[in-house]
Amino acid sequence: MDWRGNKPLGAAELADLKPLYKDFMYWERGLHMYKASAVVPTGYVRVGNTAPLCGEDTQRYASFWGDGYDVYRQLRWRQIPEKQRKAFKKPPKAKIP
Repeated sequence: MDWRGNKPLGAAELADLKPLYKDFMYWERGLHMYKASAVVPTGYVRVGNTAPLCGEDTQRYASFWGDGYDVYRQLRWRQIPEKQRKAFKKPPKAKIP
C-alpha cells in the first residue's frame, strides 16, 4: 500500500489507501502484490480489512509478509528528481565498433 507514517492507520482510514506501484531502480512500473496469511505475525499490527485496492492484474507476487524494505526503497526513489530517475532508466547507447 502506498502509505507511510509514525503510527498505524485506523480502520476508518483504510478506504483512502492506494496501491503501491514499484518502479525503483531497474523495476518496470507495476503492482507487486503480496499474498500473505491472514495470521498477523509478531511485530505487525492488524488495523482492519478492506476491499482490494485495484482490479489490475499483475505477474509479480510474493507469499510472505515482507519487512517493508521495498516500500522504503520506492519512497526514497520518489525523492530523487524525476529527470534523474528517467536518466537512470534510459538504456545506454550501444557502441558498435
